[in-house]
Amino acid sequence: MNMAGARDYVPVMLQAADEVNVRQRHRPIQHLDTHFNEELEGKTVAVLGLAFKPNTDDMRDAPSIDIIHDLTKRGAHIRAHDPIAIEAAAPLLPRSVHLATSAQDAYTGADAVIIVTEWDEYKALTPAQLTAHMQGNVLIDGRNALDFAAYKDAGFDYYGIGRS
Repeated sequence: MNMAGARDYVPVMLQAADEVNVRQRHRPIQHLDTHFNEELEGKTVAVLGLAFKPNTDDMRDAPSIDIIHDLTKRGAHIRAHDPIAIEAAAPLLPRSVHLATSAQDAYTGADAVIIVTEWDEYKALTPAQLTAHMQGNVLIDGRNALDFAAYKDAGFDYYGIGRS
């Protein structure tokens, strides 16, 4: 879009796509609002995946940043994990965020889990692992990386982005 603007061209399609992408960042919070009747104050939310994409520590334009800032403004307690982007993410996040040393550390005691980046270790999680450690049963799969039916069958309130 910057290149188009430098050439006095209005990239309408790119602008529309960018607007959709920005709106999608807020979908996990909308799901939490629906589930918890807009009462996120005091809820513990595990955010799994901080980097923009798996297998990197690239935090440029990472959705996790917006999600975490929005949730902390709403009074939620955040426990975040990423296999390699913790150091890169730390200065971009509120100081109140607990940077977990493992995914299990992040989701232990959580009311809800949001998968933001589809790391292999998160895709390998099972409903039994989460059930054994979570306080709640809300799972927001921001990448549709998990087995929807398995989590629903295990009693999770599962929300996939773009799924009904």
